[in-house]
Amino acid sequence: MNSSFYNGIAGSKAYMYGMDVLANNIANVNTVGFKSKSTEFSTVLNQTLTESAMLPTVNQIGLGSKVGAVSMNMNQGALMTSDNTFDLAIAGEGWFAVKYQDDTLYTRNGAFSIDANEYLTTSNGAYVQGVLGNVFYKDPTNPDIYQARLVDSVPLKQFSTTNNILLPQQVIMPGEATKNATLKANLNPLESDHAHFQMSILTTDGEEAIVDMNFQQRSLVSEQGSAWGADVMVMKFYENYNPDKVYDQNQYYVDQTANRVYTILDRKSGEIQFNGDGALIANTIPTLNNDGVPLTLNLGTPYDPTIPNSGYDGLTTLTSMATVSTSATHDGFTAGELRSYVTAEDGTIYANFSNGKSSAVARIPIYHFQNDQGLSSEGNVYFTPTQNSGQAFLYTDAQGNVIQGAMVHSHMLENSNIELSTALTEMIVMQKAFDANAKSITTSDQMIQQAINMKK
Repeated sequence: MNSSFYNGIAGSKAYMYGMDVLANNIANVNTVGFKSKSTEFSTVLNQTLTESAMLPTVNQIGLGSKVGAVSMNMNQGALMTSDNTFDLAIAGEGWFAVKYQDDTLYTRNGAFSIDANEYLTTSNGAYVQGVLGNVFYKDPTNPDIYQARLVDSVPLKQFSTTNNILLPQQVIMPGEATKNATLKANLNPLESDHAHFQMSILTTDGEEAIVDMNFQQRSLVSEQGSAWGADVMVMKFYENYNPDKVYDQNQYYVDQTANRVYTILDRKSGEIQFNGDGALIANTIPTLNNDGVPLTLNLGTPYDPTIPNSGYDGLTTLTSMATVSTSATHDGFTAGELRSYVTAEDGTIYANFSNGKSSAVARIPIYHFQNDQGLSSEGNVYFTPTQNSGQAFLYTDAQGNVIQGAMVHSHMLENSNIELSTALTEMIVMQKAFDANAKSITTSDQMIQQAINMKK
């Protein structure tokens, strides 16, 4: 009869632990990134009363229950919208990595912000870890301002080194001079034996420059083709035209119609050759000097019967076409100031500039574990790996390329995955189970008292 006391006490203790777990869940119903836990109960060893090969059953009684495990519910919590750019939520499996002092912790709480030192941190000051794009560098003339280089993307590998993410607020992206300029047009010899085109480009200081092109027909169009001479100038604005001033024609180009004077940065000549069908076959214009930067003038791909559209993607001498659209493009860009930071779904943080350019500053990896249940809680929804969880790793495809495995949503936070109605129902069940175990203790006590009274 005494075992009923132990059974009742063991059950009461187990359900008290279960109530502690439920109370902790309810207390964290609005904690960002919190994962609810559930108590798993198991029976204690059984006691065999009698055992015989002649009996149809094994006569055993139990010795109570205990808490077998406290498991973590890894279901996705509801995503809440936010006004903070760096409030991030993982849609799917995975963890953010943060550095607190010398320890690397993992969390689902993506409530990040920029601290006083311009690093991306958590609310308790831990540094968010990411793979850097090495975008920023100090302005040699002003150490308080950063300069930025153009970076398209941040590659991610299985064992990429992560660092604290610097997100400065005063950043300038220097302009980049034009290195390649492309002209597409048609030189129709039936209309004129010469043609003039101009296109804008950019110099090293971000100022606008002009490529001025004059084409003059040197040989008539025939079945063998034709040749055109080319005179090309690179120039930038100097001043408004002054009729009382004499300008050196070797240094300046005077446009009296526009009332402007330009400084000649470079001037080169060459020849453009076409076949009898009007397709480009040769271009001898040399590389130009764009204020110290080599400039290549692309007038089309020379005709090659094995290359589609070759000979017709730049300059042509087609006589059968009434009108041909003229277009000019170039690379390079003007200087720009930092406007904002945005985070893409793959975890890449981009810096957006006033010149329309974006540069990949860093990429936040999403880590995974073989067994999330084996993670050790360090409080405040931060975890550390153990032997049971294994070490953090990144997902890779069949070719070994890292894949994110989950999307990162900006302006969102993942709320606790606790269902309050379910938790309250479980609390009632837990309370009733505790009451029943407590009742078994008092009932056992009454039975013993009755037995003692019978002896008297």
